[in-house]
Amino acid sequence: YVEIGGEKRKIEFPERELGNISYELDKTYQGMYEWISDIISKKLSMAYYRLLKYKNAEKLTAEEELALGRMMALEGIFRTILLKRLESSIQAFRTSITNHIKFLHDLKKHMLQGKLLTKQSFNKYVMGADEELEDFVQELEKINLSDYRKDELFGDIDKDIDYLNAILDKIKDIKTEQDAKLKVLATKLLELSKKGQIIVFTYYADTLNYIHEAIANEKEFSGLQIAKISGATGVQTREKIVKEFLDKKIDILMSTDVLS
Repeated sequence: YVEIGGEKRKIEFPERELGNISYELDKTYQGMYEWISDIISKKLSMAYYRLLKYKNAEKLTAEEELALGRMMALEGIFRTILLKRLESSIQAFRTSITNHIKFLHDLKKHMLQGKLLTKQSFNKYVMGADEELEDFVQELEKINLSDYRKDELFGDIDKDIDYLNAILDKIKDIKTEQDAKLKVLATKLLELSKKGQIIVFTYYADTLNYIHEAIANEKEFSGLQIAKISGATGVQTREKIVKEFLDKKIDILMSTDVLS
């Protein structure tokens, strides 16, 4: 039993029946999925993560070598996050690409002023790309650009900006009706809604908002009650929605893992 809204409810777990739903992600990206993933995996220089490689020194100190190794590990994490966002939804990916372009422009601006993100602030930026976090505060520390091969460094940052702008230019106008993954989801939801209530979990809040808006505005779903819960949903509102779902007043509930 669990207590919800001051009432004790008996929770019964049915036997699970697991199945796969196939979709063609490349159709969502208009045949560009391989091109995009190749840029993310192989062509982006990720210059900031390799900053110490641009240092004017014949050999890095042992401490610098360790710092470089840690940053390159973060580089791998960030590439993986971008690929996860690419797979999650077109909207989540567009948001990530837009944010990273802004980040790189800010990075250049700060460096020209002799400032650089602190390690803690940068770590929060990287991990924030994989979580429901608000915009982080940019905490800066001093950097002496004369210690680095500035032209080479800025040239690689500019190349990354060009790559990301090329991707954004290709995907910015892809409409929901062109989203093959979303179409498969909508078809499956209509099928399952005839059998009972549905809960849809998404990893990213961006994806949640995207699919909720798209599905809720489809005329095929006009007879169904659809609600969503994310980290931005207040506790009282969250409890109210859960109670309404248990009372069968909501047909489809969409949520991030905050509901778990």
